[in-house]
Amino acid sequence: MVELVDWKGSRVIELYNKMWEVLSKRKGISLDEARQTHEVRALWADDFDARRESDYILLWGSYDGDHVVDQEMFAMQPVQRFEIVGIYGWANGNAGRTINSIKVWVDNVKIREFPGIFLSSELNDSFIFDDPFFATKSQNLRIIPNTTGAAAYTRAFPLGWGIKSR
Repeated sequence: MVELVDWKGSRVIELYNKMWEVLSKRKGISLDEARQTHEVRALWADDFDARRESDYILLWGSYDGDHVVDQEMFAMQPVQRFEIVGIYGWANGNAGRTINSIKVWVDNVKIREFPGIFLSSELNDSFIFDDPFFATKSQNLRIIPNTTGAAAYTRAFPLGWGIKSR
């Protein structure tokens, strides 16, 4: 288990370093200058779409008892204020295995598809992808989860960073 944690951790570090490298090349500046003129921070709900966490919490608390809902998909698209957006994992909340799949599109190309069996909350509410990815400001990044079942609250949110100018 320790080996898996170390391996996934090293993939997250690789993504972080790659984002800085891409930024410095795109801006035509050194890596040190990139780090002095830009900042990196964790992505939050307000970095996506309408800037409300409630956009990505699917609620079924008003229904009686356990049930299965019709398939639902919704797209998360980061706003354009970041030079680079990197995604290294997924937070699924307190709802067990509710996500059937996650599809990731950059522009019109599907670059990743993750089956929901790996995304359940038994993994401490979050999952670190084996193959993290990033997109630049000029690309259209869409993260599309698909769900058919839920508990009272199903949180669906990517884990990642954004790099922007100071």
